[in-house]
Amino acid sequence: MGRALCLSLLLAGHAAAQYYDKPLYESSSTRFVYAGITSFDFAPRSPNTASDSLTIRFTRLMPIIGFRQGLVDLIFGYTRFDQHGSTQPAVFLGTTVATEFLVAGRMGNALTLPLSLAADFTRADATGAERDNFNIGSIGVGAGLRYRTRVDVLEFSIGAVQFAQFSFEGFSTSTGSSFATVAEAALHWNGALVADGFVLGYRFRLQTWSMRNAATDYRSLSHGLFIGVMF
Repeated sequence: MGRALCLSLLLAGHAAAQYYDKPLYESSSTRFVYAGITSFDFAPRSPNTASDSLTIRFTRLMPIIGFRQGLVDLIFGYTRFDQHGSTQPAVFLGTTVATEFLVAGRMGNALTLPLSLAADFTRADATGAERDNFNIGSIGVGAGLRYRTRVDVLEFSIGAVQFAQFSFEGFSTSTGSSFATVAEAALHWNGALVADGFVLGYRFRLQTWSMRNAATDYRSLSHGLFIGVMF
């Protein structure tokens, strides 16, 4: 009986060790490519000193494509807009690399704190010379909150991150700062219909620039749907 009791204690201890070895939370490792369309609104901020003939202002639908693996995201968007009687291009390229920390909950139902490193580039051409174009890159860090829940093959997440960035103009020595608020909601359906499943999501982004060259003080507001295919 003593041997049986010892064996039971050992097995219980082993089972408890296995239980405690399991992490409370693991970040998503889902990999997918996606495409979508977003409403892209670009306008000067009140400090902007550009003349009316050189001010860039438009609202257009912008097709986007992207790739995501876990907490790494890469997105590209392109459109064209009418500006003072001519058609001009607008481009957005952005990437984020993040890690996240558990705030509350566990695997199937968790609130996390994402910490992100981000870089982006936005270009919108004016009707004047090359130096009059908006051509600015930014790099910085951000933090926010994200809620993620999973039931069987369905996973839903929603969250927002606030970024503070250092900005620099492409064709001059002008520098400044940028603030961006990015929010996203996404539904992942694993193993459904095609490939390894699909993703349906909605993204919102508000970004402002405050530059030494006040003629490049602008803000952009974009929001829209995207759909992705896992692989």
